[in-house]
Amino acid sequence: MRLLTYIVMTYMLLALFWWTVLLSRNNTELFQKSIQIEAYKNYRSGGKLNTNSDETGKIRAIYERKANMILGEGIVFGLILVTGLWLMQRAFQKELITSENQRNFLLSVTHELKTPLAGMLLILQTLKKRKLDELRQSELIEDALTENQRLENLINNILISTKLGSKYDFHFENINVSEIINNYIQKFKRIHPEVTIKYLPDQELILPIDRESFIILLSNIVENALKYNENIPQISINFTQNNQFAVLRISDNGIGITDKEKKNIFKQFYRLEHEDTRKNKGTGLGLYIVYKIVQAHSGSIEVIDNLPNGSTFVIKLPTHQKQV
Repeated sequence: MRLLTYIVMTYMLLALFWWTVLLSRNNTELFQKSIQIEAYKNYRSGGKLNTNSDETGKIRAIYERKANMILGEGIVFGLILVTGLWLMQRAFQKELITSENQRNFLLSVTHELKTPLAGMLLILQTLKKRKLDELRQSELIEDALTENQRLENLINNILISTKLGSKYDFHFENINVSEIINNYIQKFKRIHPEVTIKYLPDQELILPIDRESFIILLSNIVENALKYNENIPQISINFTQNNQFAVLRISDNGIGITDKEKKNIFKQFYRLEHEDTRKNKGTGLGLYIVYKIVQAHSGSIEVIDNLPNGSTFVIKLPTHQKQV
């Protein structure tokens, strides 16, 4: 279909060029014959055979006007066709990228859904078939809860991503953000006791936010910090506030993000690795959802390097109530 479209558009471009040449030739021939006829008429009426009379000057002006019109219309239609070809090429390329991203998304979702389910199934089978001491049972139950939390996060991301693509109703209210972050950190530490995570609030922060979406925003950035980390994860959360904005900084000691990748990480389905060779878990939805949530809060987000290594997500949120 793509090749056929290109053939048709190329044929139209060549046909336009050919018709422009034919019209120019016809216009020239008509001009020459008109000049000859006018000169002959002047000669028959007793004058000289003159091709430079006032009448022939008018004929020449008409010829030049038609020649300019033919050339101008040819250029305009040619530019329209070339622009159409370029727009079609860009649309095809965009469609190919979208198709590839959706393919990667389906592969990753399939894998991500199967992995926690398989993990929980194995744990349940172990608890059923083996007599374990209380400590080992507690460890397996914690593992099952971790897998369940992972599955819940994945499903939430898929659902909210679908809603953000159409219409998602945010419910803004003045909320103590410090309390939300502290509660999240306590829950996070129960699941990931090996991770060092610190919260450094500037003060008690009351902001007009949507509670559920803010928790998702926080969770996705922190989970991303765990995912792309080759060291013992160390995460710091810092929140400061002035008269106009509250600034949330989430820093990690992970592998970092290149300048090239920084331009793409907030795109839907975008992954830092190709799905067929990926080492890390994920669907390419987490940071896209973060971006959309920040956008809905009339805020901004950027990624900067966290020296000596890692990344820092800097999020600015307005301190005044959003009008809805």
